[in-house]
Amino acid sequence: MLLTHSLGFYPPTIRGVLRKLQAARDPSTYFLSLPPPMIGNSRKYRRLLDPRDSLTTIPRLGAHRLARELQGLGFECAPPTRLVGGLSWLMRWESAGATYRVDVVGSSATEIRRVVASFLGVPPHATDNHVIDFLGFVATVPYQGADPARAQAWVREHHAVDAETVIGGTRFTISHFGRWTELRIAAINSDA
Repeated sequence: MLLTHSLGFYPPTIRGVLRKLQAARDPSTYFLSLPPPMIGNSRKYRRLLDPRDSLTTIPRLGAHRLARELQGLGFECAPPTRLVGGLSWLMRWESAGATYRVDVVGSSATEIRRVVASFLGVPPHATDNHVIDFLGFVATVPYQGADPARAQAWVREHHAVDAETVIGGTRFTISHFGRWTELRIAAINSDA
């Protein structure tokens, strides 16, 4: 039996081999398991912002980089759609009764107002780990002032409740609507 990662790749680590073995015993546990690396790790994104900045876009966040990362995981990434106030990118992936979706809205590919990651899971296969892994991965999106480790830890801690926080001058909000869980990352002063 050939076991592959549900998103099409897996780093060659002992942890990856152990997860594959676990999946062979119980396929429902091998739903979505993202590797620990974060989307952005570059130092150029770590410069903190001045809290007096009146930002309506997330600084230095690029839609194309996020789309490339998600395409590498198997997401379908359609070309941007024109909106009255700019552009919208929709990235989507479905597996084993769950829908993973990322919407990016901005006036251009480099002026992003919000990123909305949504997970719709259908029990019994969908578990909290799927929500945590997916939303935690999207929370690591690189932008100026980002703190990927803190964002990922915040998602892990608050994935089951409606919550809001500010990390690096950007607002993170988790909302629940039945089986639908949503992480909204928006510029602190945007209307999103």
